[in-house]
Amino acid sequence: MDYGDNMPKRNSVEHKLLQLHNRIDKAMTSEPKHIDLQWVWEKVEFIQKGLCTKLGKGHMKRCNDLWRQYETR
Repeated sequence: MDYGDNMPKRNSVEHKLLQLHNRIDKAMTSEPKHIDLQWVWEKVEFIQKGLCTKLGKGHMKRCNDLWRQYETR
């Protein structure tokens, strides 16, 4: 069984968003986390459906802010 066809390429935008999604999921269990998870998953779905191939400057800034907010120590 080959799972490689459905896996995002390493260091692609989709892969990085999935890493962020997993980081948020592991970090917290409160309501703001749920909102952040939904926002990230929405961006993942846009990319998976081919509606966009990259994120705009505002979306990238938001992702960077979330990455720092849910940083594991």
